[in-house]
Amino acid sequence: MVKPSIIFTTPVLEYPPIGGPRLRIANSIKALSQVADLIIYSRTSLTRVGGEKAVEYFKQYSREFHFSPSVSGQASRWGLLSLWNDFADIKALAKKNQVEIIWLGYGNISYGLAVILKLFSPYKVVIDTDSVWSRFVLRAIPYQKTFSGKFKSLYRGWKKRLQEFLGAKLADITTAVSEFDAAYYRKFSRKVAVFSNVIDLKDYNHPHKLENVRMLYPAIYFSGSFGPGSAMEYAAIWLLKEVMPLVWHANPAVNIYLVGRGNTDNLKKISDPRVMITGEVPDTLPYVKTADAAVVPLWFESGTRFKILEAAACRTPVVSTTLGAEGLSVAHEKNILISDKPQGFADAILKIIADKKLAQQLSENAYHDIAEKFDISRAVKEAQQILMKLA
Repeated sequence: MVKPSIIFTTPVLEYPPIGGPRLRIANSIKALSQVADLIIYSRTSLTRVGGEKAVEYFKQYSREFHFSPSVSGQASRWGLLSLWNDFADIKALAKKNQVEIIWLGYGNISYGLAVILKLFSPYKVVIDTDSVWSRFVLRAIPYQKTFSGKFKSLYRGWKKRLQEFLGAKLADITTAVSEFDAAYYRKFSRKVAVFSNVIDLKDYNHPHKLENVRMLYPAIYFSGSFGPGSAMEYAAIWLLKEVMPLVWHANPAVNIYLVGRGNTDNLKKISDPRVMITGEVPDTLPYVKTADAAVVPLWFESGTRFKILEAAACRTPVVSTTLGAEGLSVAHEKNILISDKPQGFADAILKIIADKKLAQQLSENAYHDIAEKFDISRAVKEAQQILMKLA
């Protein structure tokens, strides 16, 4: 069977892929490469991709690899003109290679390009979403402290919802990371398919070393992009102010590691020696592999959490809020511990630290669950079904 040719274009691409958006894109490329002849068209620069080493990595999954003119210094990077330059370049590339499908990775921020492609080209367009972005923005409203903050979130949320509506109407297929998210997009269109967040378990089997870091135990791990006003910043502050004092009252020796880019002034104000704020690191897996527990204390987000999938792949038990585990087939006290109350969350952390048998049971159940349901082979099958629909 001849594989269909696809141009996979994305504004988010990085190797090594650290964090949910980058993992989503890298694993989508891996899955699609098994069922399609891929041309990767990066709308992010060589430096941000990770240099020539990163390009060589992605080339093994594609026939060709290109950078858009707007990020390679060949054209203007200004607004609509930049989009039009990318469109013209993609259109020429598609015509040259007899491509019929343009796959917009990280489609939540690619609606402008999608509209131009549908209006001015004959190609089939897949808008590949990583979440319901409007849901994420609107969920933040109760946590905004000022009226102007609430109004901005309301405006941004409904603006994004309009984009999601128009995108679903225009696209030949809109993908969602879970059935929960797909139900949202199906309100606007029947042309919706699930293309799950998955992980390649082989990536978690080789050893990962902590360089120049000596972890202190017991150790709790929380990763994310902790930008100002972000869901991760709010979660980290809730964890440190509401949960950890309860943990430390019962076990003063527990340490917590906040791992990821964008640590804010609000987090830097915390001076407790048991709180380790690492900033961005070249590899998060040594932390999650060696921690006693991974925590996902999220209150407003959307999509499905790679934090949980990666912890399960590393056989590290997880404590999460209900929303943190949204869209995943996890069950409290079977393969995860879930609580939305500070005391319950603290008790769950303490149980995992104190009860090694419980920790092992949770982590083993989680590992087998994701191996069965969220391995990359699932995305391969889903990609094949999507391409059959397009055909």
